[in-house]
Amino acid sequence: MKKFLIFVLVLSICLGSCATVQKSTRISSNIQASEFNSVYSKYMNRPTHVAIHNYSDDTESLVIEIDQYSKGIGKNNYSRWLVLFDKAVVPEYISMIDKYIEWEGLAKSRGDIFTKKIGTVKSTTLAGTYTTMEFDFHSGNASNHYLCVYRSTPQMGLDKKVQALYFDRDNSIILKDLLKKYETSRLGNSNIDQVYQ
Repeated sequence: MKKFLIFVLVLSICLGSCATVQKSTRISSNIQASEFNSVYSKYMNRPTHVAIHNYSDDTESLVIEIDQYSKGIGKNNYSRWLVLFDKAVVPEYISMIDKYIEWEGLAKSRGDIFTKKIGTVKSTTLAGTYTTMEFDFHSGNASNHYLCVYRSTPQMGLDKKVQALYFDRDNSIILKDLLKKYETSRLGNSNIDQVYQ
């Protein structure tokens, strides 16, 4: 019981110190992330949303979010998964995507099927919290290979896939382009509040 109370206290402190979203700017994009559909036994595209979140601690992140198949809790009765990208480490994200694209072409030409870690990108300032982004190569079958992107939170003892998003080759290229534009501040420049008064 004592260990549980200590865990709850530490969790409360961590959650209390997290930055909150002050502004969210939707970004128009045709990117599509996938989720495994157990009924059809294949990865299928899900409604995918892109935004830039500005936080109370003056940080920001590019956010990609999908509506899941599984039902959530609450009045909307659906669940969303998301990943957050930190502008400061965009070149590292892009190198992971490039490695996936290289492996995807090779695996397709050889007919290989495998799952393998591509790499890890750490960010210490994202939304006021420490986070690690994991990038995996995952084969659905011999002709469909996915870039799997997910957050890992080792400081909470959860070194596993949390809210994984899957991108095929075409959508990985779109993701790479989004990240390049985000890095050079070419996304979300329109000031909605000044236009719509």
